[in-house]
Amino acid sequence: MRSRNQYSPPWTWWIRAGQRLEMGLDFRLVLQSAGQGLPPPVENGLTRVLDGVAEGGLIVASMRHSGMQLPVEAWSLLDAGEQTGKLAEVMVRTGKLMRERATRRKAFTGQLWYPAMVLGVGFLVMAVILFWVVPQMRAVSISMGMGEELPWLTEHIGMLYGSSMLVLLLAGLLGIAGTLLLSFLSQRNERWAYPVERIYRWVPGISWMRQSMREARLARYLGTLLQAGITLPRALQTAAEDACELWEKDQLNQCRERLLMGIGFPEVVAACPLFSREYLPLLESGQESGQLEVFLLQIAEDRDGDILQQLSMWIRFLEPGILLLLSIAIGGLILAYLLPMVNMLERLA
Repeated sequence: MRSRNQYSPPWTWWIRAGQRLEMGLDFRLVLQSAGQGLPPPVENGLTRVLDGVAEGGLIVASMRHSGMQLPVEAWSLLDAGEQTGKLAEVMVRTGKLMRERATRRKAFTGQLWYPAMVLGVGFLVMAVILFWVVPQMRAVSISMGMGEELPWLTEHIGMLYGSSMLVLLLAGLLGIAGTLLLSFLSQRNERWAYPVERIYRWVPGISWMRQSMREARLARYLGTLLQAGITLPRALQTAAEDACELWEKDQLNQCRERLLMGIGFPEVVAACPLFSREYLPLLESGQESGQLEVFLLQIAEDRDGDILQQLSMWIRFLEPGILLLLSIAIGGLILAYLLPMVNMLERLA
């Protein structure tokens, strides 16, 4: 849960502030002008940044101390921009980075509306049949002198569905708990870092998604640092320091050590499991042409597109799967509703 002192400026603020810095305005004037009209938490946070800069603190350090919340790659980009004197350009890039993240998040959540709506309508129909229709059938059975006893399926349909949902809920909670435990172990315990990575590689689908997200994040991270003027060994060191998982941190440190030992870049990249084999020729071409950062950012963009395409495909398969399960569940309820009617018709006949 976000505390009262934590805030995150919108992506438009970053672009506007960066452009004003490029015009030669003082950073304090930029904060005062670009912060007008923003929500009170953001405006108060920018005021804390202004106070830190007025006291002689560094700009990015003042942002961190003010409670500003940004992605890890954004912080590294800002640090690199301040060190190389390209803070204005980097702030514009930070705004574009946050805009891309917001666009991807909006596209993903937008695709989930239809499955969520179908699932909600299905549960509503089942609830109506289960809690209104079945009791009505019991009342009709009693009024016709057939007693309170209903067919077995009608009598136990609520227990069957309730236990099924409970099992699914427990399975989901256990899956979430297991994922959090593996994430905790991979970030805190060196002995578990490599076994956890192997466990993830055994899970189909999740392994590809996890590798793709890591590759996109790392390529964007390194590309933005290289564009800001940071050398490749220094960029790898910064990426290793900011990496959450110990396995990824170890791999980045090994890549940096191989480069410093004089091993060629193609050999280093080929031995690094953080990048897929399909992108090795692109990375080698980028290194040979002196435009490695351009190729890294292109890889990040391609990976983001692959991830969105894969998620869209999974969601498209999710919709008919939900419809199938709901059809089976509602069909069972309708069958439980029809069985007492058949008994009543037989009694009347």
